[in-house]
Amino acid sequence: MEPLMKKGINIMRIKGLEVSDLYLAVFIKTKYRLKIVSMKRDGNRITFVFDLGDSDGEVVVRSFYNGDDMVKANDFVRELKDMKALIHSY
Repeated sequence: MEPLMKKGINIMRIKGLEVSDLYLAVFIKTKYRLKIVSMKRDGNRITFVFDLGDSDGEVVVRSFYNGDDMVKANDFVRELKDMKALIHSY
């Protein structure tokens, strides 16, 4: 996180990753355990905003699309159900 100085107050800006692909979002939650800091709705589309912390967003996304990392199927399904419930309650 990079500090942002404003009027003498140290405000920390969160390094985030925005994802609108549900399966990618589920993979990120399952594999990297990143926290969802907010959600945005644009019509029927939901965008998840993850706190990257020290993670490299490009590496995280590429690992999904290149098939470089694996997750346990039952963990993925459990997280998928939780995130679908989150979407429907948003």
